Amino acid sequence: MKIYCKCGNIISDSTDNIPYKAHIITDQNYHVFWQEIDTMIEDAIEQCLYRLYAHAQLAYQCTCCGRLYIDDGSPQLYEFIPTGTTKTNIFQKNNLP
Repeated sequence: MKIYCKCGNIISDSTDNIPYKAHIITDQNYHVFWQEIDTMIEDAIEQCLYRLYAHAQLAYQCTCCGRLYIDDGSPQLYEFIPTGTTKTNIFQKNNLP
């Protein structure tokens, strides 16, 4: 696109990242835009959680003896018995930065 300014200058729009071009958004459209972004983020989070839960299995640890129980969705839990010194809080939250 070429715009012929009344001063005689030609304003050309033939590439990206032009220092004399801007995208203007009205206040009403600005709010609609952010509502649409919020919806997209919420949908993406829901999809991520769905995929996480679809691939994850639940595991439990006995806080007394340290045995692990894995739930793969079948009626029976899988039991794992630790050997040696056992840490009984391996699933406890780490203090990550």
